[in-house]
Amino acid sequence: MRLVAEMFGGTYTPSPGMIYPTLAWLEEQGLIKRQPEPVDSRAAEGVIEGRKPYEISAAGGEFLSTQRAGLEGLLSRLRLDAQALHARQLPESIREAVHTLRHALHVSNLDWSATRTARVRAAIEALIAEVNAH
Repeated sequence: MRLVAEMFGGTYTPSPGMIYPTLAWLEEQGLIKRQPEPVDSRAAEGVIEGRKPYEISAAGGEFLSTQRAGLEGLLSRLRLDAQALHARQLPESIREAVHTLRHALHVSNLDWSATRTARVRAAIEALIAEVNAH
């Protein structure tokens, strides 16, 4: 997950719900295998406690060899996507303000009367117009 997040400059991080089923499927297909557990987990360099390290199997290596061109094309497209996402990335201060607004809306104990709802919606729509103004 960390490597994918780094590839996308932090703009996308796959969830454990995406990664772990994929790893399970790859293992079922015989393309990867779990590395043996070290006797002393603290001695295993680069292994994060609680995580299961995997390695490519012989069958996985053969599969990659036969699919090298397709894999290189996919990785090239992913790199381009990552560059495009990074170029469109919002400034940190804007992302933080959006996060704060979202949080305020979700935790608000305000009475969401029709009048208040209309005022908040109007304020958000005015902000959208400001963002889209050239």
